[in-house]
Amino acid sequence: MNNVTIRRATLNDVPSITQMHADYSAYANTLQLPYPTEKTWEVRLGANDPLVTQFVAMLDDKVVGLLVINQASQARRKHVATFGITVSEAHQGKGIGSQLMQVMVDYCDNWLNIHRIELEVFATNESGVGLYEKFGFELEGKMRDYAFRDGQYVDAVMMSRIKKLA
Repeated sequence: MNNVTIRRATLNDVPSITQMHADYSAYANTLQLPYPTEKTWEVRLGANDPLVTQFVAMLDDKVVGLLVINQASQARRKHVATFGITVSEAHQGKGIGSQLMQVMVDYCDNWLNIHRIELEVFATNESGVGLYEKFGFELEGKMRDYAFRDGQYVDAVMMSRIKKLA
């Protein structure tokens, strides 16, 4: 999708982000609980935490994706970041996740001096695992009964991408 733009998230995006996370497919593969309130997103977007950067993907002036990058706060892990991506149900499978990943990798590599990007992803989320592998992430291990979703415990896998030094 060439007409997608990615920019920093603002408090004006709260209603759209809240609505996007109301769809099962948007939150099911995250650790988010269903039915978030606008207040929840106001707090998250308004926190002004210098270690958290939030971007939205826009299509025709509508929020269709969210990327959140979290830098580690511990002194000995300043070189590490984690992230989360959500794409609206109607826009999944259209390349928006790849565009958000590209922004995340560029931002971490070229602006934050991040050496290691890590994430946990549900083991059954094959499209997510495939997306991360496309951007150089490698499997590090399986975490059994990692989270509770849909009335049962589910496994996750740990993945990471280590920046290649020049």
